[in-house]
Amino acid sequence: MAVNHGIRSSWNIQSRIRRDIKGTKLAKDIADSGIFIRSTGPYSHCPIRVILGRSFGSSQDLRNITEGKVRADLKLTEHIHLVGGGLMGFGLSHEGDCHIYAITDGIETAIIDAGVGIDPEHIVSNIENAGIRANTIKYLVLTHCHGDHAGGASFLREIYQLEVIAPAGTRLWLETADEDATNLSRARAAGRYPQSYKMRPVKVAHEVRDGEEIQVGSLTLQAYSTPGHATRHMSYLLTHQGKRYLFGGDLVFAGGQVVLNWAEETSVYALGESILRFRNGNIDALLPGHAAITLRNGQTHIDAAIAKFDMLTVPRNMVE
Repeated sequence: MAVNHGIRSSWNIQSRIRRDIKGTKLAKDIADSGIFIRSTGPYSHCPIRVILGRSFGSSQDLRNITEGKVRADLKLTEHIHLVGGGLMGFGLSHEGDCHIYAITDGIETAIIDAGVGIDPEHIVSNIENAGIRANTIKYLVLTHCHGDHAGGASFLREIYQLEVIAPAGTRLWLETADEDATNLSRARAAGRYPQSYKMRPVKVAHEVRDGEEIQVGSLTLQAYSTPGHATRHMSYLLTHQGKRYLFGGDLVFAGGQVVLNWAEETSVYALGESILRFRNGNIDALLPGHAAITLRNGQTHIDAAIAKFDMLTVPRNMVE
């Protein structure tokens, strides 16, 4: 995805999800899992979109969100924090940022995706406010190399002296800040990024491949190669205490929506094959790169996309 999708897409996304699933089993499952909340106050132009599950924190969290007093971090579960996100998220950091997650067992921490790299100090502050100690942060795990997900990698590596883990085949792109390979050149020309925006090169410690496991203290992320939105794209599955949490990057979103760009790197067929990998996946929490987060019944959203592919059609494009 990219930075300036525009305010117009913000509330429309949630409205379309409601319309498309009205009267369906998915609508009932979503109702069972929680509610959509729209923000007021300083972020009223951008809905706070989260499907609340019972793990979502305190009633004070809910009051802060609905009153527009967004906390500096959102503790989603005992081990998962949301520490960044922009216009298509919670307004926790720069408006161009994707959702940025931190997973931790208190001994080791991994950050999942890095944001766009503009005003990244907000992310650092959010991590501190979450009570995560800097000396536990060992890894930055990237889902893909678009600017809104990987642009902040260099900064985070410098601050935390962490290891950058990136999808197989992207080391050269990241270490040379190849803006053609990462589609940044075209996205910037289309107005999705400021004309002054540049990627910064970052050293990659490891290229992760399909099926590999990334150990973060007592927590384990399993890597799935999920191309389609981008040629080199990974999703990461955390299984903990009987629950399955999918960090999907830009694979699939709430309501079964997807993001398809007009770009050589984007393939509808590959995206379908990637999403189909999670048929009968029993995913509890769908933790995507943007927009709604669901902490229960995540599989229903994936199934909504699969149903479209099963009919030989394509899920709705979230950004139109």
